[in-house]
Amino acid sequence: MRAEALPPIILAGLCGVLALGLGIELTLPRTATATIAHTATALPPLAPATAFTPPSTTELNARPLFVASRRPVPVEAAPGTDAVQGHEPPPPDPSTLLTLLGIVEGPGAKIAVIRLQGAAAPIRVGEGAKVDRWEVRHIYPDHVTLGAAGSATSPEQSLGFPKPSPHAPGPGPARPIPGNPLMNKH
Repeated sequence: MRAEALPPIILAGLCGVLALGLGIELTLPRTATATIAHTATALPPLAPATAFTPPSTTELNARPLFVASRRPVPVEAAPGTDAVQGHEPPPPDPSTLLTLLGIVEGPGAKIAVIRLQGAAAPIRVGEGAKVDRWEVRHIYPDHVTLGAAGSATSPEQSLGFPKPSPHAPGPGPARPIPGNPLMNKH
């Protein structure tokens, strides 16, 4: 048998099976198919549909949108503050109250020397220490990052060394050192 003859044979066989099924369906008595359909449980009849009539706009306007007796729980603030109970306002910019004076890096520790505005002496702090309302998160060679104390999710703010004033005297010309032959040549 050749391969080209195979598809027509398959098609003919499929048509034969369909014709046999159709012949059996037509020769069966009507009562046999009716009993098969009625063996399933019958569903209760549906209730007649009622027409939905939307309320008129005057009815909608007459109804209150909110219940007048429903009010939020009053929020109490401390006297003289606008803070919500349980929430502290975020601390101000650290550069307004703190001045970074120096950073010391050793083999096992990093220390920042910070002056708090109005304090008599500078303080030395390490990572994790609290200064006023801030917590020292990281100490880098040129700046310190701070976050609100007690809040791990507060945004970090950077505190760097103060910029020199444009009116501050800078380093002057080199002065000759007495006894230094390299500096005393003209």
